[in-house]
Amino acid sequence: MARTAKQLIPALLLALILAGAGQTEAWAGLYACTDNQGRIHYTNVANWSTCRPLNLRPNKAATPALNNNSSTAPYDREITRAGYLYGLDPRLIRAVIQTESNFNPQALSPKGAQGLMQLMPATARELKVDNSFDPWQNIAGGSRYLKELLSRFDNQLSLALAAYNAGAGRVEETGAIPEITETQNYVRNVLKYYRQLQQEAVAVPLSLNQ
Repeated sequence: MARTAKQLIPALLLALILAGAGQTEAWAGLYACTDNQGRIHYTNVANWSTCRPLNLRPNKAATPALNNNSSTAPYDREITRAGYLYGLDPRLIRAVIQTESNFNPQALSPKGAQGLMQLMPATARELKVDNSFDPWQNIAGGSRYLKELLSRFDNQLSLALAAYNAGAGRVEETGAIPEITETQNYVRNVLKYYRQLQQEAVAVPLSLNQ
């Protein structure tokens, strides 16, 4: 049975993302819609109130105002690509990066966590990340790990974020955010940045600005 145009969009979208699509005309009439679990759906029919047109035109002024500089701009493409590949809202990935490293690809924590999404070496090995300081490998690995945690904790975002910070074992022991100040602040900050991005009038986190 021939696939409809709507069914073809995910495959087309991924192909253009991987190819670094530079022709915005091909994207006319496409929308990114967020469901109530924060998942992104790409479609040519804007039938939800959360649907926003994909903004692919270079627009430096549209960079999210979480920082007072343009440090997030170089990773728009990687964040959007990872969001598509792993079924995550790119705005959530961006909020995690903001909290973890403030968009510093060379960030190194005292505990040894590395890169934009602060992957521990052992976790990076499990995720097949060869170089945690490579922006795409780090974002892809961190996004995959976050997606696994969301599945593990029944899509309860606060628990998945707590597990990302403190480890899944600690969260499973109590079924709640551990009473660890660092972890509680971490979850609070990610959710704060995520809400800010969700309230943006323009769907900037879904853009592929160059």
